[in-house]
Amino acid sequence: MTRYYPSIESVKMQDTWLAIGSFDGVHLGHRNLIRQLVEGAHASNCQAVVMTLYPHPSRVVRGLTTPIYLATFDERVAMLGELKVDAIIQLQFDRKLASQSAATFMNRLIHHLGVRNLLAGQNFVLGHERKGNIEALTRLGQSLGYQVTVISPVMVEGSPISSSQIRTWLGEGDVDLARRGLGRPYSICGRVMHGDGRGGRIGIPTANLDVWQEQVLPAGGVYACQARIGTKRYMAVTNIGLRPTFSSEHPHVTIESHLLDFSQDVYDQELHLDFIQRLRGERRFEDAADLVKQIHADITHTRRLLV
Repeated sequence: MTRYYPSIESVKMQDTWLAIGSFDGVHLGHRNLIRQLVEGAHASNCQAVVMTLYPHPSRVVRGLTTPIYLATFDERVAMLGELKVDAIIQLQFDRKLASQSAATFMNRLIHHLGVRNLLAGQNFVLGHERKGNIEALTRLGQSLGYQVTVISPVMVEGSPISSSQIRTWLGEGDVDLARRGLGRPYSICGRVMHGDGRGGRIGIPTANLDVWQEQVLPAGGVYACQARIGTKRYMAVTNIGLRPTFSSEHPHVTIESHLLDFSQDVYDQELHLDFIQRLRGERRFEDAADLVKQIHADITHTRRLLV
């Protein structure tokens, strides 16, 4: 059973193999690295440990305020636990940590974890001014008693899979490539809230989602999705965007999902959406009748995709 530690100070271990990173989204590249971590550590009678950073370093170092996460922290921990690591340690990333040298940080890890092998991707860096690259960490290991194992990237369409690449694909609305990089559909979860009721008035009721504002959304448009409420699943047509057909004094991005063959009241319930395919971009229609006609076409397309 995987153990979770909220800080490194609460840990005292020996003989570990370690992977460090944000592991945002736990994509196929992460999974490949962690699979080798677990297999190698256990074959060597060592413990497999993952140290995951939160908040994202870009939030702290660059002051980034736009949505960046591919999953919540709890979702990340759950996915890492499913990979059968022995321990997950949360590393609180702040300016104090960012100012530590690679040598200071690695000495800290040796003291708390007894690191024997550090597994990392070829572009991995840590420490102040990003000076702790693979070459520098390998030299440190010679004096501190650990080795560095470099794991090759996993490729999709000629691109190495990374969290930033998946964000790029999502920003382009390419949820199919994002799915291939993640090894599963990209998903969001939110509580169903009251909207303006327009969907119901045109005969196509929608669930309006209140989602975590720091999670990346796919580009504006209409998507075929698999929806889940509790344990029940439904096909869904989801619109992300500004609803240009209807004028608004204060336009803002909304997430509206029409669940097929469903008519229950789900206000205040959690709705999970898995994005399967982008159907089209968002556009303005001349009137509500044209919009309804297009939505029915989207519903037909979704049924063909998901049945």
